This record gives sequence, C-alpha cells and structure tokens, in this order.
Amino acid sequence: MSLLHLSLRAATRIWEAAVVLVVTVYFVLGLGLLTLRYAVLPNAQQFRPWVEQASSSALGLPVHIGAIQTQWRGLMPRFALRDVRIDGPGGAPALQFAEVDAAPSWKSLTRLTLSFDQLVIRGADLTVTRPDATHLDVGGIRFALTGGGSNDAAQQFADWLFSQDEVLILDSRLTWVNAAQQAAPLPLTQVNLLLRNTLLTHRAALTATPPARFGGPIDLRASFRQPLFLRHTADFSRWKGTLYGDVPNVDLAALQPQLPLTLPVSTQSGLGSVRAWAQIDHGAPTALTADLALRGVAIAVTPSAAQGPLRPAATLPPFALASLSTRVTWAPLPGGEEASLQHLQFRTAQGQALAPVTVHWRWQQPQGGATRASLDTGALDLGTLAALAQRLPLPALWHDRLSALQPQGQLRSLSLQASWPGGSPATGLPPSYSVQTQFDDL
Repeated sequence: MSLLHLSLRAATRIWEAAVVLVVTVYFVLGLGLLTLRYAVLPNAQQFRPWVEQASSSALGLPVHIGAIQTQWRGLMPRFALRDVRIDGPGGAPALQFAEVDAAPSWKSLTRLTLSFDQLVIRGADLTVTRPDATHLDVGGIRFALTGGGSNDAAQQFADWLFSQDEVLILDSRLTWVNAAQQAAPLPLTQVNLLLRNTLLTHRAALTATPPARFGGPIDLRASFRQPLFLRHTADFSRWKGTLYGDVPNVDLAALQPQLPLTLPVSTQSGLGSVRAWAQIDHGAPTALTADLALRGVAIAVTPSAAQGPLRPAATLPPFALASLSTRVTWAPLPGGEEASLQHLQFRTAQGQALAPVTVHWRWQQPQGGATRASLDTGALDLGTLAALAQRLPLPALWHDRLSALQPQGQLRSLSLQASWPGGSPATGLPPSYSVQTQFDDL
C-alpha cells in the first residue's frame, strides 16, 4: 500500500471523525437547550438551591434568593430573581436587592463560572463607606483601592463583578459615609448606575439625587483600562484612567467633608457648581482639573495645612467673596507639586474685584536637595492684592511689612523665584530669591 493511499485513508478517517464530533455536539447542545427550555425552566423554582449554590461559588459570598421566574429569549434564558441577598464575609447581610433580571452569557461555558451578558438590579439599598484613604466598604464588603487589602471573598466578588458585560442598577438608594473625614452620612435617592466591562476596559456612569439642601443632581463617570495579564481583574492598583464628577448648585460647606481628599482651606458657606476631572494611575492621582463657579463664598485657610515657608502667625480672617470663577489644575512633581488658577476672577463682599488672571505655583523639595518655589501671575492690582494677602498664611514679617507699606499700583506681570539650601527648613524669608515684574503707577 502506497504512502499516498495511507495518507488519503488517514485524512478520510479524520474527516469522518470531525463530522461525527460536530454532529454529536450539535445534537447534544440541541438536546440540552430543549431540556433547559421545556424541562428545567418551567420548574426553575425547584432548582433555586442549585442557582444559589452556583451564584455563591461564582461570587465567593453566600447568595440567597427568595423566588425565581424564567422566560426564554432567543437562544438563552432570562431569569427574574426576587428578594436577593448577598452576605458579607462575616455572615451578616451585605447587599439586598428587591429585583434582579439576569441574562446568562455563553461565556459561562468557557469561563466555567456563572457569567451574564446583562444584570439589571432594581430597588437596591446600598451603603458605601470610606473608612480610610485606601479602602471602600460596600455593605460591609471591604475593597482595597491600592491592592493587597481585600480579603479573598471580597476580591473574588470584585473580580466577578468587573468581568460581567453589563450591570445596570435602577431606581435605588445609596448612602455615602466618608468616615475618613468624619462626615455626616449623605443619603442619595433615584440612584442609577451603568457598568460596562470588556477584556481591558471598565466604564461606569452614576446619577443620583442628593437632599435638596445639599445641591442638584450628581453625575459621576469613570473610564479605566487594565493591563492584559492580571491575576485579579479588580486589581485597582494596576488600573489607569479618568474620574469625572459634576455637582451643580451645591452647598460648598456640605460638599467639602464628603470629598475623598483634604483641602488646605475650610469652606464656611457658599453655593456653586463644581465640575472636576482626575487622572488616576496605579491607584494614585496624577492630575486634577476642576471648574468652579461660586457665589456667596466664605473660605478660611486652615493654619495646620500650611506647608513650607507659609506659616500663619495667628488665626486668619476668612475670604468673603460675592462671586468667584476659575479653573484649578494640580499635578504632583518629584518631591513636590504644581498648581494653577486659570482665568481667576472674583468680587469680594466689600466690592473689590479682581480682573481675570492666571496664577501658577510650583514647589519642589527633593530629598537632600535645595527647596525651590516659584509663583507666576498675570496682571494684578496691588491694592486688591495687599488686602487679600492679609488672609493668606504668609510669615508674620510679611504681614507687618504689607501693612506698613500699603502698596498701590498695577503689576502687568509677576514672577517670583525662591530657594532654600538643602537640609535647612524652608521657613521664613528665603536666603535666595528673585523678582521680575512690570508695573504702572507704583
């Protein structure tokens, strides 16, 4: 028998085996779908313990389901779950949902775990707590924002959640508790959340209505990317992306303690609209931009927050502003930071006005090196500036000299450079500085 004949015979056998395999798989899948549709789904309530067990295994947390209803759409079933409860790692109820509509995904076959094309949750009542700067507690389930702090069950639940194609939460309630800032709980109603995940991207959008005394509807969005090869999908410390928030007509004094950051000023009163973007990389902010349009504002610089040479000698009077608008930018630098106020303009409660100006501040204190600071501005009115300086955390000597000189006139531009030798504290007047400016009517 020739080699060609043997090759043709082997190829024929392989082809026949492939055809048999395809036909067998086709009929097995068909039989499985028919069994699922006409035998299993009509009696879905009897399979509730199995669904609870499969869900618990996929999420890594105990799942309890009150009732199951089913219907068939296309080639896949759809489940309507009632009175769903997920227990936390300690066994106490963590998440409770009145109604969950679930569309299983064919990806469940390849992942060997329960996956969904879409999860629609209605009537949820969630409590999200920020116990510290690196964790979030969702109904008692703790998630680490910087990696390494989640327990195994919480990590498995987060990995599962951010592997679902789409999660939609509608007509729900959420209570935000910023325990890290010791803020009062903020109840939110009419909460709607959309979460969409792909292999490498995660996008979310949340809208909610706060109490009327707090402000207008809240709009939060997030867009992140993750590396291709991750042990845990929800390893937030490896994600990179953008956070966005928009809060119109908000009570600024009520907003400040709810923010996940500590500001160097204390807002005593005021209303305004705030729109902000933050760039996040490996769990840390790399840039911040915020558009502010405020009115009736009273702001006091926090003495304990002053850094470097900015040491207030006594309690400072607050800024009282009838209106203020600007774009704030901030970014970290090696050993320091830089910030700017773009197109800053305001009118004080006493009627003093500052024409639009851009201010840029840079501060760097590298380890073992010289401390450097710079301040660059556009046109300034010295009279207005001197009045405002009395409310800035400047050294007492500076305050005394400004009071004695009573400067007047116009600065077309101003550039200040200062440095302190390495190893010495950057306090008081700098031993080395330079001033460049153009002025009129000084």
